[in-house]
Amino acid sequence: MISQSGHITYSRIIQLSSKQEIFTLLSVINPFNNQVSFDVSSVKTGIVKAEILDQSGKVVRKKEFTITEGVNTLVIDKTELLSNGIYFLRAESAGTLIQKIILKQNK
Repeated sequence: MISQSGHITYSRIIQLSSKQEIFTLLSVINPFNNQVSFDVSSVKTGIVKAEILDQSGKVVRKKEFTITEGVNTLVIDKTELLSNGIYFLRAESAGTLIQKIILKQNK
């Protein structure tokens, strides 16, 4: 803050919390064919509930994973019978929900 006399004073700023992401999606193999493979990062061990949804919101595949602190590679298999098209990958852990658009494309 600058006073009328030109004197500069600074307010004391205290950081109350630094928002560190507990659970993040790092990458996903896109388009996918026989399986959806994706990497997540977590600051602690926990459970991930992952789902693949079609465009109408219907869950077509789901799987639960146990993850450890750090980077984890997760795979949802048996997707070869899904039709080509757009799907949604949804993953939830520790109250954080991540959603990503993915494309099914047969080779």
